[in-house]
Amino acid sequence: MAPKRLLAEEPDKSNPIYTSIHKLFSVLRGGNQTGIIFALCQLEEIDLADPRNQLTVLDAGGVDVLLLLMKESKGKLRLAAAQILLGVVKHPEVQFGMTTIDKLTVLLDALEPDCANDILEICTQIIEYCAAMSNNRYILRQLGGVPKLMMFLEKGLPDVSIRLLGHVAFALAALCRNDRKVQGEVQQLGGLEMVMKLLHKLGGTDAIPIWSVIRECLLDEAFRTKFRLEGGVLAAVEHLHSPSPKLQSVAAAAIAQNGDDVEACTLLHNAKGLDPLITLITSDDASVVKAAAAALRCYSACSSNAHHLVQKSPVETLLTVLQAGGPELKVNILRILHNIAGQVERGRFAMKDAGAVEVLLQLSQGTNQEVCAEAVGALGECALEEAVRPHVHRLGGLKTLFSLLRTNNPQIL
Repeated sequence: MAPKRLLAEEPDKSNPIYTSIHKLFSVLRGGNQTGIIFALCQLEEIDLADPRNQLTVLDAGGVDVLLLLMKESKGKLRLAAAQILLGVVKHPEVQFGMTTIDKLTVLLDALEPDCANDILEICTQIIEYCAAMSNNRYILRQLGGVPKLMMFLEKGLPDVSIRLLGHVAFALAALCRNDRKVQGEVQQLGGLEMVMKLLHKLGGTDAIPIWSVIRECLLDEAFRTKFRLEGGVLAAVEHLHSPSPKLQSVAAAAIAQNGDDVEACTLLHNAKGLDPLITLITSDDASVVKAAAAALRCYSACSSNAHHLVQKSPVETLLTVLQAGGPELKVNILRILHNIAGQVERGRFAMKDAGAVEVLLQLSQGTNQEVCAEAVGALGECALEEAVRPHVHRLGGLKTLFSLLRTNNPQIL
């Protein structure tokens, strides 16, 4: 039976090792132990990072063969089969081909405390890749994947290695992605207490996987409430000072996910989150800038915080970041400027003096509708200041705004 296809993508039969891979899996099906050892050794020598080879393994029925070996073999044979599967499961077609209860059950059955650590690490990584597919996330949840993974978080250090905890956390975060039921289940099983306990024990970049779980689960209201009560915002701000761009990025993303209501803004201000976020907004790392902008957008939603932001961060800095960023970053920076102009009189004058009106008029005529809408919104807040209106008029602002009335974008209108 031909393997399921996600995009009807076919393997490259002109690939020099296409035939070799098929022959090796034929040997693996034969059941002779000497032949199995030989075939696994040969497969380990193949570049499984090559998408052509990953797809060929799927075409040869290799996923089923490898899972059977993982289920029925022990020791080095089981480990070798798992390593090969980890190499090919990065391909979306292979992830799609894993969408059956039987296949995913093999992975979850391996998640037992008495299982070898190396197998546990590999299986949790495979689960993380499989969870890229929504159907796989659903099946894994139905099979009890969430409590299986959380069992290791609950045991924690020193019973579970830092490396394994990281892989478990990344797998759990992948299961939580865009799934409120999984996020709620994590909360009900005491997930916040577990991850906060681990955050206090783990230092530096070892905390990155834990923040990945937190960031996904903050969409759950009950989890978010407890996160605030347990000092989660303060912990996130502490990690903004890390030298690791990746840790800075996930901590800032968690702050953004925590929301922009008054309580969230107050907690972030009291935790002294403004200074590190202003520093990170000019980072050389694009992912850090993106996350810091999203966090500052939330911070500036509160009037008192918007005042602090104007005092601490020159509008020129925000405009520089705005003009250099992509659409998502532009939207966040424009919303920050909107919050400043809408709540701080001094901010409106600062924006005028920094040349923000010119930039906003230019962006309001762009092709990205969301960016246009945010630019018009920020420009409207600037125009609340009577002294700024003549400046808008001199720059042709009225003509631009009248032309925008003819658009079909309800956000702009």
